[in-house]
Amino acid sequence: MIHSTVIANGKGGVGKSTFANQLAAIITEALNVAHDRTANLSFINAKRAETSKTQSIEPLESPLFESFQKSFDAKGNMTEKENFEMIWEHTKKSLDGNVIFDLGGYDSPDHRVIYANADTIIIPTGLSLIDTQSLETMNYTLKQVSEQAERKIAAKVLPCRIHHNTKKTGKAYRDLVEEVSRLEHLELMDSIVYERADYVKALNKGCSVFELNATSGGRATREIKSVAAELNLPTKFNK
Repeated sequence: MIHSTVIANGKGGVGKSTFANQLAAIITEALNVAHDRTANLSFINAKRAETSKTQSIEPLESPLFESFQKSFDAKGNMTEKENFEMIWEHTKKSLDGNVIFDLGGYDSPDHRVIYANADTIIIPTGLSLIDTQSLETMNYTLKQVSEQAERKIAAKVLPCRIHHNTKKTGKAYRDLVEEVSRLEHLELMDSIVYERADYVKALNKGCSVFELNATSGGRATREIKSVAAELNLPTKFNK
């Protein structure tokens, strides 16, 4: 793989899959690997297939691998088989493009393998006390991974799903700055991804905000581009 970007947080509801879907729309030759039991990206792809029948929207340029395969028997009982090992070997050896890992909200040996090999780790987070507490857990996890890898592994903290009236001078944001500053393996990004109606409009059709006329010129697109530019990610805009 050329560049691997990991999107992770031990806490759910911070916008990981939404952000991963947006980022995949602009990363050059991107492959999404969804190592998450919720299968959010698979659901988005299914909605996109429905939309493509009624609107002139191209198939996803970003392929998707699910690390968990679910099947149901005649009685409706679900079984789940993990195929992470196969996917990891494929992405590591066979891919000529870039990879985006959307990791579930839990710790696992698989996640730690990905952290140790990632070029960029992004941790989306909200501003609540529970959100900031989860950052301490992520920092400790990366500390352990760093010790095993015998090199420092750090992640970028991205304020995400933030109310659009939030100011960097406000108490909630300043508390986040203070919390991140004391965590050795985390660094706060300057960019912010705000809560926008455009994300809902686009995702309801299985698309990114870059692909619909109604959302492509909005603030949401500029915010995602800002994140990619700050991290110097390989996007279609900086070839």
